[in-house]
Amino acid sequence: MAEPAARDVVEKARTALGLDASHRARTWNVARMHPGRPGFVLVVFGEEQAATGLATVDPASGEVLESARLPGREPHIVMPAEDARRRAGLKADTPAQLVWEATPASRSPYYPLWQLRGPNRNRLG
Repeated sequence: MAEPAARDVVEKARTALGLDASHRARTWNVARMHPGRPGFVLVVFGEEQAATGLATVDPASGEVLESARLPGREPHIVMPAEDARRRAGLKADTPAQLVWEATPASRSPYYPLWQLRGPNRNRLG
C-alpha cells in the first residue's frame, strides 16, 4: 500500500481530534528503536506557543494511533535536530533521526528523542 501524503495524514489527525482548518499543523516522522516495529508521524496542532492537539498516525495506513486535545495554553516542543547535535557536542552534519520506544527517558510517543549517529557511537538526546 502506498503511504498517504502528509496532507492526508494531517487531515486524518484533524478529523480524529475534531479540529478545523484554523489549527495549524506541524509534522515529524518518528522511527521506532526496535527493528521491525513501524514508525509513525507525530502531528502537533496549534501555534508554536499554544498546542491544541497531538496525534500519532501510521504513515502506511493513515490510521490515527493516538490523539489528545490540549487547551492551547502551552507549547508542545519537539527539540530541533540542530539543538540536539549542539547539546551532544556533535558536528552540524551528524545524522539525526527522531525515534521512540517507551523507556524511562520518554514514556509517551508524543515525546520522541533524537538518535544521533556520531563517529563510532550513537547517542539519544
